[in-house]
Amino acid sequence: LVATPALAVAQVAFWSAPTVHFLASCVPLALFLIARVFFVDRLDRLVASRPVLAGTAVQVGFFSMNHVAICCSALLLPEGVVQHRVFVAMSTLNFAFGNGMALDLTSHLGVLCALHTMVWLFFHWQVNFLNAQVLFAVSMHMLMSVGMRELKEGWLWGAFMDRLDLERERQRLQVLQAAHAGVLSSLCDASCVCDEAGRVQSSTPHLDDLLLGADRTAGLEGRSLVDFA
Repeated sequence: LVATPALAVAQVAFWSAPTVHFLASCVPLALFLIARVFFVDRLDRLVASRPVLAGTAVQVGFFSMNHVAICCSALLLPEGVVQHRVFVAMSTLNFAFGNGMALDLTSHLGVLCALHTMVWLFFHWQVNFLNAQVLFAVSMHMLMSVGMRELKEGWLWGAFMDRLDLERERQRLQVLQAAHAGVLSSLCDASCVCDEAGRVQSSTPHLDDLLLGADRTAGLEGRSLVDFA
C-alpha cells in the first residue's frame, strides 16, 4: 500500500508510458481488492476453519505480488541511477514491511527471504549490475531479517507471558475476594468493607438487614455508608 503510490509517482515523474507503469504498480492492490470483494465468502470460511493458513496465505500473497510488481515497474523505468535507486528503496521498504508480518519461521525463510533474494538478484542481473557487492548486500538483508524476526518473536512472547501472568493474578484475586465475601457472609455480626470514599464494597447479610430492612431487594454494595449515619 505504501510502495504502490510511491512507485506510481516515480514513474510519472521520470517519464515513459506512465499509464502502463501505473497499472503495473497497481496490480497487487487490484488483485487483493478483487479477491476481497468477489471471494469474501470463501475467505471468511477459510479464516474461520484455518485461521493460520489463511493469514499466512494472504500476507505472503500480497507481499509476493507487490515485490514482483516493484521489480517489473523499476525495470520499465529509464536505465540509470534513478532506476536502481527506485528499486532498492521500494524493495527494501516492502521487505521491511514483510518482516513485520506474522509468519512462522518456515514461511519467513522459504517465501519471504527466498523471494526477496530472487527478485533482488534478477533485477541486478537485468541491469547488468550483478556483482559481489550485490550478493553481500542481499546476504546482509537475510541476516538482519532473521535477527529482527527473532527479536520480534521474543518481544511478542514476553508480552504474551506478561498478559498471561496478569490474567492469572486477576483470577487469583477474584478467588480471594470470593473467599473473603464467603467469610463475611458467615459471620454473625454486621460488618462491611468500604473504599476510601465510604462506598460499600461488600457486606454481611446481617448489616444489610439492619440498615435496609428484612424485606430488602438488594444489598449495600455500591451505596455510601455515610448516608445511613
